[in-house]
Amino acid sequence: MFKKLLSVAVVACFIVMAAPVSESSLEKSREHTATFARLLPDGTIEYVEETVDVAPGEDLSAAIAERCAAMVEEDARFQHLMNQETGLYLIVSGGDGFHVALPPALFELRLLRISFNLIPGLIYCSYSDSEASTTITPLAGGDGVATYDGPHKIFAGGFVGVIGWSGIFSFTSTGFAGLTLFTWTSVGES
Repeated sequence: MFKKLLSVAVVACFIVMAAPVSESSLEKSREHTATFARLLPDGTIEYVEETVDVAPGEDLSAAIAERCAAMVEEDARFQHLMNQETGLYLIVSGGDGFHVALPPALFELRLLRISFNLIPGLIYCSYSDSEASTTITPLAGGDGVATYDGPHKIFAGGFVGVIGWSGIFSFTSTGFAGLTLFTWTSVGES
């Protein structure tokens, strides 16, 4: 009986000592593996899987949006467009909610081995959480940076860039970043 009580006491001591260790491990950054899709200017799509570091207190969608923005900045194909200053907008967005990405290749017409993209890339997001954030920066001057926080909707037409999900739809906490010709926003409850 004494051995049983002693073993229970030892186990209880280990549990009490392990509690601060597990709390400190929660304060460290965590990793999340995500599939990113590059929607390229020629209408093609490249998929890449990467690990995203999520800092303590940082929202997963914000970390994914930041990684998408970094991927856009690192890609020479997008940098070429950014340097043109032709009225494009740089958009970085992330949050929980409904996401739709319609790449140009989805509506492609092939005639005589010539490819025509019938519509430009389209992105629509309806964010429902208070942590959602969208930043729109005009690259050719203009009205300055617009930032939307909290529940809002965003539509981007003529989009090329990186999205933090694969497929057409996503209902998870994710984000995107890229260049667009046209944006529309609606602020308020989603």
